[in-house]
Amino acid sequence: MGLTFLIGFGFFTMGLMDPLYDTYIPVFLRRYIASNAAVGGVMTLDNLLQLFLIPFISIWSDRTRTRIGRRMPFIIVMLPISAVLFTLFPKAASLSLAALIILIFIFNMFKTSVRGPVVALMPDTIPGEYRSEANGVINMMGGIGLIAGTLVLAPLIGINEQIPLPRRESVFWRRCWFCFFS
Repeated sequence: MGLTFLIGFGFFTMGLMDPLYDTYIPVFLRRYIASNAAVGGVMTLDNLLQLFLIPFISIWSDRTRTRIGRRMPFIIVMLPISAVLFTLFPKAASLSLAALIILIFIFNMFKTSVRGPVVALMPDTIPGEYRSEANGVINMMGGIGLIAGTLVLAPLIGINEQIPLPRRESVFWRRCWFCFFS
């Protein structure tokens, strides 16, 4: 059961990032882009990457053999990098639209690349007779991450968008560092 919760932390982390990403990135993009359709187009980038990148990385992780397993090298490298990249969004948003879009692309490459190995880790490590329960625990962990991300985000939703970006950056940075490194 402990191993299942440990695997679930990958889902927890992804669930934690999603509401923050979906809430703040459009705010940052609207500083440069007036069209809601264009902002929505940029926001679909992660969905397009998931269509093509998850199967490729999953096949790659299936064929990887290391002493720590097939999936762990991907998880150990890509999940922390995506967390660090996530904290750079306010800085990129304060620099330029190009910096923000480049960071969105790089962040989504790492975040999407970890999804397949995290999903495949459970059936690799949990015996068949316990997989149904393990799947429930892992999905619950993702849901708890989503709730935690939303609750941490809730005090920030009402922020006046006229607040200068450095103040918004400061609040965003404190919340992100608290979520990922506490």
